[in-house]
Amino acid sequence: MFFSCLIPVENCRLADLGSGAGFPGLALKIVCPSLRLILIESNRKKCAFLLEVVRSLQLEEVEVLPIRFDQIRGTHNSAEIITARAVGQFADILRWARATLVRRGHLALWLGGEDSTKVSSMPGWIWQPAVRIPESQRRFVLIGRPNPEENLQPSS
Repeated sequence: MFFSCLIPVENCRLADLGSGAGFPGLALKIVCPSLRLILIESNRKKCAFLLEVVRSLQLEEVEVLPIRFDQIRGTHNSAEIITARAVGQFADILRWARATLVRRGHLALWLGGEDSTKVSSMPGWIWQPAVRIPESQRRFVLIGRPNPEENLQPSS
């Protein structure tokens, strides 16, 4: 799978922000059954769909949280990978991801080219070069991790 070539997802905990219909979280879980997955989706109808898919496919170690990512506190502070696709609020996502990722954890964003350039210039992060999504003209995956030497918070 395209994404698992960019960053290994086997045997890790992944939080998918704004899961919607389950991409990329559910697709990654199907390809990598050892993945421990948290699907974070504030829309309850979408959560009902996600729960039905998880039940129908008998997927284990999948948690569906009907909440906004920025409202999560406590026991969910240990993701090795956080994914977000087309959710905007980049400064908020970077701030939350910095607090939630384990040391050396990664954030993977599905973005347009302009947003990719904007996000990769925000301080406090180390970014890999953006990778164009196959068969796409304007969509990219941008993967980064907090820079431990810069404990800066992104500006809005």
